[in-house]
Amino acid sequence: VLTRPRSVASVIARVRNRSSETVGSGKERVLRLLRQVAANEALQDECKVTGSFGRTLKPACPVSHCPIEEAAIGRNCHHVQGFYLHS
Repeated sequence: VLTRPRSVASVIARVRNRSSETVGSGKERVLRLLRQVAANEALQDECKVTGSFGRTLKPACPVSHCPIEEAAIGRNCHHVQGFYLHS
């Protein structure tokens, strides 16, 4: 596969310009994915843990392990985890 060399800054600018995702649409996407997971789990006889247990999530990029300041996710991804756009 041949690709044209691009700088990190140009890739970031391209993602920003082409993104149609908003906070609201991103939230709906996550809720839809969680509903799908819940529906699949309801069909299985597994243990289910619920509750916050006093913990909070601090989003960290799975690529760089840095805090996510500007989140990105693939257009056709079917998972909740995003990554830090600058990674």
